[in-house]
Amino acid sequence: MFAALGLAFCAAPALAETGYGCRFDVLCDATGCIQSRTGVELARAPDRTDAWIFLTEEATGIEALALTPADAAVQVFVMHVPGAETSLFTLYPDGRAVYTTHAADPATAAVTGHGFCEAAG
Repeated sequence: MFAALGLAFCAAPALAETGYGCRFDVLCDATGCIQSRTGVELARAPDRTDAWIFLTEEATGIEALALTPADAAVQVFVMHVPGAETSLFTLYPDGRAVYTTHAADPATAAVTGHGFCEAAG
């Protein structure tokens, strides 16, 4: 199941102008957890105030929409890759980040990543 996790997500409590770098050290699914070194970046989408672009090792330029106002203490983003997966990403004020990826196949368990994000720059 962990091999199916192709995308990771990041954001930040006080949204920076340029973006964020995140590292997820633990990935968990229904069978348990493993250590990971998944790194991702998040950048603001050009000419959009409500969209961000997730940049990962596996894919680039994937749009994510903010579900919370920019000034909210906890930031939440959603991303959907048609036919592949839907993901929810949450960033807490202390930099902790959690994301959950749900595969398009309902028989596939969700994967949750636990990590931290820092402002880029």
